[in-house]
Amino acid sequence: MSDESFSEAMEGFFRAMRRAKSRWTHAIEEGGLSPSQFVLVVPLLDGRPRGVRELAEAALVAPPTATRTLDGLERDGLVVRRHSESDRRCVLVELTGEGRTALKAARAASRARRRVLYEALEPGERDEAERVLRRLAEVVEASWSGDARAPAGGALAAPRERTGSQ
Repeated sequence: MSDESFSEAMEGFFRAMRRAKSRWTHAIEEGGLSPSQFVLVVPLLDGRPRGVRELAEAALVAPPTATRTLDGLERDGLVVRRHSESDRRCVLVELTGEGRTALKAARAASRARRRVLYEALEPGERDEAERVLRRLAEVVEASWSGDARAPAGGALAAPRERTGSQ
């Protein structure tokens, strides 16, 4: 496979993922949450209260963004916030019963969409897809983080500039 062929395959995959994300968004919203709300509160499904900072980090958003999202969820009765007994500066977040129901419905819708993809693959393809997806995630994270090494597979060099002589 050439660099050009790989780039074309990646572009095709990105286009398909953008379309899939749109469908995923619709499925999540049917569960009663926006995608940003879903991603922010999914760690709360285990029943353990979490701090706003912890939720923000898990969702890859800034704490003020998480706070604004939680404002809406609290207003809608899906979460409650309270100060930690051990550290009054820390605000802990918990799902309400209604919030747990909405989050479970959204997660079920999300999993149903992924199940369709999973079932479209042959058993051997499923194993290979999982391996390749995990490896791509490692390489993408390493390349965007500025890490000079790709985990488990050699150095990630900055892309070469193409010159007219190539």
